[in-house]
Amino acid sequence: MTLSRGEQRGLIVLLLLLLMLILLRFGLSYFDPVGRDESFGQDDIVPLKPESGEIPAASAKAAGMNLSVFDPNDIGYDQLVAFGIPARISHNWSAYLKAGGHFRSPQDVGKIYGMNDSLLQLLLPYIKMDLKPESKPQPPKPHYFDLNKVDSDQLITLGWDSCMIAELMTMREELWFPGWYADTRLACWTYDSLDFIRLSARQRYSRDDIDSPPLICINSADETQWMELPGIGETYSRRIVAYRNLLGGFVSVNQIAEVYGISEDNFNRIKQYLVLDTVVPRRINVNKATVAGLRRHPYIDFFIASEIVERRKALKHINNIAQLDSLENIDSAKWELLKYYLCTE
Repeated sequence: MTLSRGEQRGLIVLLLLLLMLILLRFGLSYFDPVGRDESFGQDDIVPLKPESGEIPAASAKAAGMNLSVFDPNDIGYDQLVAFGIPARISHNWSAYLKAGGHFRSPQDVGKIYGMNDSLLQLLLPYIKMDLKPESKPQPPKPHYFDLNKVDSDQLITLGWDSCMIAELMTMREELWFPGWYADTRLACWTYDSLDFIRLSARQRYSRDDIDSPPLICINSADETQWMELPGIGETYSRRIVAYRNLLGGFVSVNQIAEVYGISEDNFNRIKQYLVLDTVVPRRINVNKATVAGLRRHPYIDFFIASEIVERRKALKHINNIAQLDSLENIDSAKWELLKYYLCTE
């Protein structure tokens, strides 16, 4: 029997449609690497309710799995596959952990894409996690103030009125207050509190009874010596020495005020005890240093370092440090200090 031309075309179209349906069916399976695994169904695995402390090893073996106790947050792809967990689910599990994911409870394992309820019920008895109780929010730590240094703005935030602040400032001219006081305590103070602390300070800590701090050679004093100054504790003394090392030595007493955290009032209080001892600062050779090397100095940022290197290239060689004082990114005040830390040889 021969087919007409129209019938032949229709048959070809039907065959093409059939072929497309077959390819579509297999194509969806191929491009679904994280789909649910159908090898575990309700008909194949019956959820177990093990007694306390017992693990249903027989059920796991019946499902073709070789399970043992494990932490779901500390396991890799190879071990998951060795347990008998399907490769696609193992891949999703491993990828979740590598991306920074974390299971907070055994039931969270069920959120892995491709995991079904039957497989999850089989895994749960083997999951052992170190469940830490959620930390309770800690109350804010109190902030402590030194009445010998606290300024008016800080006292206003604590609820002090102008009369109490003026009274404290007057008392500071005569007395030295012992200890530090928490903000929660100072916020409750009244005039009676000031009267009480006035009597206590006069009896034990009158300024007339306190010896003056020793003079400090700022380039040679160690952390212990710095701590002898009023208002300079362990933290500030450590910062001063660290900043001195970073600079290469101090060339001015005023550089102490550049140390992080030292207020203007604190610096003015200790300035009279500071002495600039003659120490040659550590210098940077501007004819050899790279941009990175120059930037290690606190006074030199990327732009200043780049400008110094460009000036060196333009001049071939810098013969005198004064050839750098006209750089655009260096102001006169900074240059007056920076020049002591540079050399040409």
